[in-house]
Amino acid sequence: MRPVASGRPYHVVACRGRVPSALGDFEGESEFTLSTGTQTMVVSGVGAAHGDWVRFHEKDGASDGKDVRVWHITQEADGGFTAATGPSAVFTLGWPLDRSCVPPA
Repeated sequence: MRPVASGRPYHVVACRGRVPSALGDFEGESEFTLSTGTQTMVVSGVGAAHGDWVRFHEKDGASDGKDVRVWHITQEADGGFTAATGPSAVFTLGWPLDRSCVPPA
């Protein structure tokens, strides 16, 4: 598992080996590829829709599938997708980037 910055949105370049076209592509058991700027990183786990975003639990394949991180995936206005991890991704930075986010009750 490589380190990532908490709360920083990363561009999703692929989901299940192809360019994603809808948030539903991230639901269920899946994997997606992020661009970290200089490299790519594959994230494997399980996603579930929450309205206009997906909560994705990254799993560690080396330790019986334990949760590693939780990612929040949204579709941006240009049709692309971004993913960020950590509570600051949702609340501190006003995630998703182009609309306000209401904390879950």
